[in-house]
Amino acid sequence: GLLGIVLVVLLHTSYPHFPGLRKFEAAVLEAVLPVVTLALNRNLESSILSFIGTYRFWLVIVAASTTALLLVPVWQRSEAAPFQRFSKFRQLILGFSLAGAFCFTVDTYLISRQSTELTRRIAQEYPDSFRSRIAQGKNRKRDLIGEPFELEFTDVISGRAVSMKNLRGKVVVVEFWATWCGPCVHEIPELKRLYAKYHDQGVEFIGVSHDLPENDGGLESLKSFVDKEQIPWPQYYLGRDKRALRTGSALNDFSESWGVDGIPAIFLIDPSGNLYSTEARGQLDTLIPRLLKK
Repeated sequence: GLLGIVLVVLLHTSYPHFPGLRKFEAAVLEAVLPVVTLALNRNLESSILSFIGTYRFWLVIVAASTTALLLVPVWQRSEAAPFQRFSKFRQLILGFSLAGAFCFTVDTYLISRQSTELTRRIAQEYPDSFRSRIAQGKNRKRDLIGEPFELEFTDVISGRAVSMKNLRGKVVVVEFWATWCGPCVHEIPELKRLYAKYHDQGVEFIGVSHDLPENDGGLESLKSFVDKEQIPWPQYYLGRDKRALRTGSALNDFSESWGVDGIPAIFLIDPSGNLYSTEARGQLDTLIPRLLKK
């Protein structure tokens, strides 16, 4: 209730002063939500009820975050701090996606048959909605396994051209992420470890950034973070378009076209340039050696 909202407000407004709180919050959510959701998701009906609970939980987060944002001007005047100080907090609010929470719940805690049935039902009942596009994307993602993963871009960090055509013969890890995404940031050290372990064996990494548009500081945040964390792989940056910001989507058109419904997400591309896995997150140490042996 009100106490929970107050606690969330205090937590989120403390981010600028205590950066470690974001990682702590992400760790708590990752530890608690799976246990609760898994207990509820025994069949299709209970899974829907579980998502309603998740939906209400995130509504509280949004309400608390919005309330905290209204207090920012007061805090600014009292501390004479520049607005940039609160840019990360603003990105957190803009980056919020209920659809992402929904798909995370369905994908992670339902068996494949139930997940497919539920997403197809949504696509049929809400044909013109954002939820329908997400549901269609999820079904499309299942159908894309084995298809050529085509991508050409200019790395916004080094300025060099990157093409999947030039990476044939190598295993490629594609990371869909953003600097404002707590779980994404939390996983960077592990990805760097895997990069160091497998890069010399013929494995490349590519980052697909979902940071804010350039005029909202997204590109600057990305470059600063990559430099600070010494991330060695190239970054494909589009910036989210206005449609994505209006709908609350954390995704860009490229990611949605490949069925990505939330971040972090990791795809694995085989040496032939075909999509091998859309669910490689947490499994790279198992899947990469398997592909290297082929």
